[in-house]
Amino acid sequence: TFEICAIDNDGVVGKIDSVRFNTMHVPPPITSVTGGPVSSPADPVFIADHITPTFPGIHISFQAKDPNSRTIQYSWSVDSVKWTPYSSNTDAYVSISDFKNPTTGVYDTNRTTHTFTVVSRNEFGSIDTLPYYTQKHCDTCSQIDTIRDAKKFVFSSIEPPFLKPGYQDRILVLNNSYEWGPKYPTDNARPSFATLHNYYGSLLDSIGWHGRYDFYDIFGHTFPSRLLLANYSIIIFVADLYCDKQGAGYPYYYDLTDHSPDSINHSTQFNATREGVLQDWCYIADGTHGGKLIISAWNLMNVLNAGATPLLPSIIHCEVQTTGANFRQECIAPPDTNIFSSPNTLHNFSGAYSTLENNPYPSVTVDSSKLDSVWRGGLNNIYLVRPTSFGEYLYGYNPYPACTWPQTNIGVRYQGITFSCIYYGFPLFYIKQHDAIQVLRRTFQDVGEN
Repeated sequence: TFEICAIDNDGVVGKIDSVRFNTMHVPPPITSVTGGPVSSPADPVFIADHITPTFPGIHISFQAKDPNSRTIQYSWSVDSVKWTPYSSNTDAYVSISDFKNPTTGVYDTNRTTHTFTVVSRNEFGSIDTLPYYTQKHCDTCSQIDTIRDAKKFVFSSIEPPFLKPGYQDRILVLNNSYEWGPKYPTDNARPSFATLHNYYGSLLDSIGWHGRYDFYDIFGHTFPSRLLLANYSIIIFVADLYCDKQGAGYPYYYDLTDHSPDSINHSTQFNATREGVLQDWCYIADGTHGGKLIISAWNLMNVLNAGATPLLPSIIHCEVQTTGANFRQECIAPPDTNIFSSPNTLHNFSGAYSTLENNPYPSVTVDSSKLDSVWRGGLNNIYLVRPTSFGEYLYGYNPYPACTWPQTNIGVRYQGITFSCIYYGFPLFYIKQHDAIQVLRRTFQDVGEN
């Protein structure tokens, strides 16, 4: 009923008139989740009870439509445990605190699959409570996979054991090398994976980590899932071996993405998915537990990875250039002559010296017993890099013969708030074992594992 009356200057109220009318209920907005992490029980996303500069929470976005309302507000919940206050934010950042009962402060630690639900309300107070169903397509085909409530989003998550009390540090040696042996012959310069395992096992045993490490070989297999990486607080990423042969029976390189021969490149290649998994593992760390990444590699900075994101800028914290004097490898002469050689020519890397100003790393020398005679006494494809952000110069190139060119940095040390990355710039396998032990011992001091 709408009522109206008039009042004159003397305050006299006139006759009240009224009219009755019927209205429909103001419809609520239509709400949809627009983005969230790709996950499954076999490969869940990482989650933690803390928020850090590298882990703001699991990001889920949403949006509502209502042509009749000038404003829309949202409230969301995980597993209907508790609902957030209404706000205009269209992004949620979920952490373990959102799983906890608001009264008891506990949550079901055995539950790994969760349901995120968001509702919206318009300026008239109408709330989107009824499900609005949408068709979801599978990731690898054009056929309809499932029909789901658009306001809901299901995800799988895991809190890494290394973030929980009582965890004992454990190392994963993540071997991303080319595999010699099954199809192509091995020798001192081209060892089998068993030889590579024995070498790294002896290094770790020598610095006191006997029985606290595992090996995972990537070549011909899938990259490890987050579910597996969650069990390790330290990762030693090894890409020490690559296929240097060509001609009949020797493909340059086996593409680690689809395991098929590639006749152009012969070096270790990352891809965005693998980099993302490794970055997630680094980013979930809290500065004390987990996130200790050590990289030993040969030819990792090749053209396949020169612009890799997030591997270079966000994990290693360095950059390489495909042109110019700050990038290339194998410095062979003073700058007034021919400074740099082309890829795959000179094998003149004979060792490295630490470029840290304070408390430098041990110098290293190449083990000549592991070199092919055609390599002429050294390694090739040792790339120059430049630290970015808070990265530091770690190792300088020690060429053979001597080179006076000053820009010879090959390694980077990054010690961040939440994680650390030590990138040597050379393959430890080809370094004299005594030197490699000293380097690894010094590295573990840097990452807080004395």
